[in-house]
Amino acid sequence: MPVVPGIFYGAIIWWSTRQNLYKKPKIRRFWKTCIILSLILSIIGNQNSVFYFLIPDTISPLVYISIPEQWNHIHQFQPLINQIPANASVSATTELIPKLSNRREIVRLSQLQIINDARQTITVEYIIADIWRRHKYQVAKKRPLLEDFFQFIDEVTNNQQYGIIGFASGVILLKKSTISNPQATSAWLNFRKKSEVGSGNGL
Repeated sequence: MPVVPGIFYGAIIWWSTRQNLYKKPKIRRFWKTCIILSLILSIIGNQNSVFYFLIPDTISPLVYISIPEQWNHIHQFQPLINQIPANASVSATTELIPKLSNRREIVRLSQLQIINDARQTITVEYIIADIWRRHKYQVAKKRPLLEDFFQFIDEVTNNQQYGIIGFASGVILLKKSTISNPQATSAWLNFRKKSEVGSGNGL
C-alpha cells in the first residue's frame, strides 16, 4: 500500500507530458479500466492486512478483528506508548511502528541496534511488542512466529538486558537495564500461559 500513491503520482506526471495521447478515447478507456482493476486488486489483496476491518485475513479458519475490538485494544495499551519518552530509541512490532514513526530512532523488532544521527551504533532503550495480534493470527499463520516472540522476550529478560515495565491488552513494554516490574511480569506470564493453552486446544 505505501507504494501505490507513488505509482499513481508517477502516472499523473507521465500523462501530463502526453496529453494528446490521453485524448484518444481508446487510450482513456484502457487507462480507466487499469485504474479500476488496480483499486479492486489492492483491496482484495489486502496486503499487510491494511483492510483488516473490512476483509478477514483468512476464511478457514476465520481470522477477523472488528473495528470496535481494535479500538478497544488500542485504548488499553496507549498508556504504554505514552511511557516512552519522545526522544527515546525504540524497537517495535510492525503494527506499532506507525504510532511511533515520528521518532528519530526507531527500528522494527526483533532488531535491537540502530545507527543514530551521530553515525553511532546504539542499542535501543525501549522495546514494545503487540503480542495480542500475533496471538489472534496464530491460527492462520505458523505457530513458530508466536513462539519466536516468547523466546525473544525470555532471552532479553533472562540476561537482564531489558526489564518488563508494563503490560496491557497483550502489549508488552520493556526498558533497557531495568529491573522487571513484578505486576507487569505476572500479567505477561498469565497472558503467555493462556496463549499457549489456547493454542494447544486449537483455539
